[in-house]
Order: sequence, then structure tokens, then C-alpha cells
Amino acid sequence: YGDMKSGLTPTIKRVIKRKREEEKEGSRATLQQLN
Repeated sequence: YGDMKSGLTPTIKRVIKRKREEEKEGSRATLQQLN
């Protein structure tokens, strides 16, 4: 169980990081459209 968990964590962190960056890009694009 420990090995599986430690193996999955980096992938999950990468996915979360990518989603956060996409949200940042999306909100920036929305702001540019409003201006």
C-alpha cells in the first residue's frame, strides 16, 4: 500500500499543478476578453 501511494503521489501532484495552471490561464484569458 505504501509503495502504491508513494508512486501515485507525484503523478497526482503533477495533475493538480497542471489544472491550477490551466485555471490561471483561463482566468487571464477571460480578463483579457472583458478588457
